[in-house]
Order: sequence, then structure tokens, then C-alpha cells
Amino acid sequence: MFSLFTTVCKEKYQDKVIVVDSLSICIWINQQVKYANYLVKQGYEAEEIVKKVQDELKGIEDCVFVPESLEYLKRGGRISPAIASIANFIGVLPVLTFKNGEVGKKGVTRTMQKAFITAFNEWEANIKNFKEEYDLVLLSSDAANKDRIEKVESILKEFIKGMNVIHTNLSLNVTAHVGPGTIGFGINKKIKM
Repeated sequence: MFSLFTTVCKEKYQDKVIVVDSLSICIWINQQVKYANYLVKQGYEAEEIVKKVQDELKGIEDCVFVPESLEYLKRGGRISPAIASIANFIGVLPVLTFKNGEVGKKGVTRTMQKAFITAFNEWEANIKNFKEEYDLVLLSSDAANKDRIEKVESILKEFIKGMNVIHTNLSLNVTAHVGPGTIGFGINKKIKM
């Protein structure tokens, strides 16, 4: 699909449009657009902007999502009805990730708290200058249960200690796959603009 957009834009607009696969979702796409706009104002040419945005921001997001239920994953064919029934019976939910443009499965959990604490501890252990160079991002759909959102916020407050937390909506393309009650938690690299 991406190559189709590239071909059509090249045929119709020649070199006036550059199609870029951001490998991103939600706030991370927004950050790429803001950074590109900043670079335009600084006088960079289009090819330079694309290179700088890709070098600085492409594929940097790392998110963990916990759906409220397995219904949408089952409907979308991402898990079988049998697996969904077993998981519902024993009371576990999948922990999904979004990294480098792909949704993956990190494991299963009985509580959001465990999933988010594990992810936070991994980021803190694996990223040098983690707290100085990243913001935390809380992602939720408009339909997410307010009590669940407040619970995640309280979990974050235990761990952030001085980090900025950005609360934003989960993008529709992700919500369509994982369900409207999904809540996510991720990291966002700070870019000086």
C-alpha cells in the first residue's frame, strides 16, 4: 500500500510530495509533524526535513496496551474464539506492544498495574538518561472507563517522580483492533525545538 501512495504521488505531483512511512501512531505522528514544521521554519529543504525527522523520530515510540476485553481482538481475527474463551475464563488479558511500526504481544496479565510497572522498569533499565530524555504518555480511547484511567494515572504517579505525563487519545486505527476500552502507556522522546 505504501509503494502505491509513493507511485501515485510521484506520477501526479512529481517531486512536490514526498511520502513518508512514519511507523508511528497517536502522539508520535503528531510530534513528527510538529518537528517537520519547525524544520520548515528553520529553512530546511524537504529532503533534509525527511532525513532529520526519520533520523530523530522514526520508530522511537514504545507502547504497552491492555485491552478492556478480548472481544475486538476476537472479532478482528487476531485471536481465536477458543483462546478468547479460555483467557476470559481464567481472567487474563493480553499485554500488547507497539514498536517500530508493529503491534506485538508482550505477554498476558491479570492486572494493568503489573503490565505497566514491568514496562516502566524495562524502559528505565534499558534507556540511558531515561527520565531526562523522555516523557510518559497515557493513551486511552474516549470510551475508556474513567475509573480505569484514574487507576493507571495513580500507578504512574508512584513511578514518575518528576517526569512529565502526557494524556492523549488512542488513535482510531489502534482502537479499531483492540477495542474502545483499551488503555495504553508509552514513552515519547523529547525533541528540542
